[in-house]
Amino acid sequence: MSICTENNIFGFFFIVNGAINSLSQGWAEHTNTTAFTQHKQHAFAHPFFLQCGKFFGELFCLLLYGIVFGRCGSSNNIPLTLPQDSAQNRPTPGERPTTAPIRTPANFIQLQEQEPSTWNKFIFIPCALCDLAKTGMLYVGLKLTYSSSYIMLRGSVLFFTSLLSVAFLARNLQTQMWVGIGVSIVGMAVIGIRDYIFPPSSKYDAYGIAAGDLLIVMAQIMTATKVVLEQKFVTKHNIHPLLAVGLEGLFGFIITVILLIPFYFIKTGAFSVLPENRLEDPQDAFMQIKSTWQIALAFIGCVVSVAFYYYFGIDFAKKHGAIARMVLDGFASMISWAVFLGIGWQKWHPLQILGFILVVVGILLYSDLVFMPMFNMLRRRYFPIYIRDTSFPVPRPEDLRPLLLDESPGVQEGREGPGGPPRHSPNLPC
Repeated sequence: MSICTENNIFGFFFIVNGAINSLSQGWAEHTNTTAFTQHKQHAFAHPFFLQCGKFFGELFCLLLYGIVFGRCGSSNNIPLTLPQDSAQNRPTPGERPTTAPIRTPANFIQLQEQEPSTWNKFIFIPCALCDLAKTGMLYVGLKLTYSSSYIMLRGSVLFFTSLLSVAFLARNLQTQMWVGIGVSIVGMAVIGIRDYIFPPSSKYDAYGIAAGDLLIVMAQIMTATKVVLEQKFVTKHNIHPLLAVGLEGLFGFIITVILLIPFYFIKTGAFSVLPENRLEDPQDAFMQIKSTWQIALAFIGCVVSVAFYYYFGIDFAKKHGAIARMVLDGFASMISWAVFLGIGWQKWHPLQILGFILVVVGILLYSDLVFMPMFNMLRRRYFPIYIRDTSFPVPRPEDLRPLLLDESPGVQEGREGPGGPPRHSPNLPC
């Protein structure tokens, strides 16, 4: 299988699992049920419990890593057929060698994952904290503003990821990439601006909308920070994606389980629809999953898909960068949004079709799959005289400088050549 085909497959599965994850979470949140008979029916509004389940799903990647590579420490124990340069294999001084000596490539060790003892495994704790902080900010932000604000402001994650990649990863973005990022951001803004032009209700005040939008933008900054840190760590230490996802899930699961204890005793008032208005109620969540098969199936789908989603995402970011990963993630969000429109979970407006087209155009511009190849084809066909032939390298001035020196080979005194004496020199015949 070629590298291009493998990358396309990984990108496809990343989009599919991202859409399944969003659809599963939306299905659970739109299912109303009750856990106890004395409580009224309410939706499955357990964002921190659901995030704990996601971390638990990521934790299985650590187990899979140990199964595939034999132990949860390193993947360097893969059987390799490299001969040992021992004294038994060396020929005697009077003996003619029958085979050429086989040397280990100099960069062979660099192609393998480093031993976990050489890098600190706790470097993935900031990634887990960013993911958990994003969950809390979205939980409060979506209570203060319109739900479509998340779709509108979600495009800002591309902008923040680009800035952080340029600043901390020394990423050099071409012009068409910046144009593609800008077009995608505008498309997502057009999709989510419907509620501001045609507000469905007046239950949100102006200050609450501003605060909610600010929290959503901060959540996108947390997401951008997380993906940039993941790319930096797995690239710098050459960490296997399964190990990276598993360690992040391990630390995130431990932190979330600890936080669920105080969250149970925090009363949030009108912010929560749970019994007694608790910030989080794991007991109520377990009972809702047990009482309704729709919530149980959605929860399992979310937990399973998130493991593959982060694995393919980190592997894709390791090869193509965090920006390309977020571009595909935005396309996965558009797929789940289209499904939400089809089943009636979100209202439709003709203006959103323009936004969806802009998102697709931005992705094509960034990936350089359609527009630039088409532009180059048309330019070669209709304006061939203005195209410089790049099949042969153009010599630089410093490459031609030795030809102009007297000590350069082939140029001697009294001989014609690029560095020889001028025509009016007496050493040359008229």
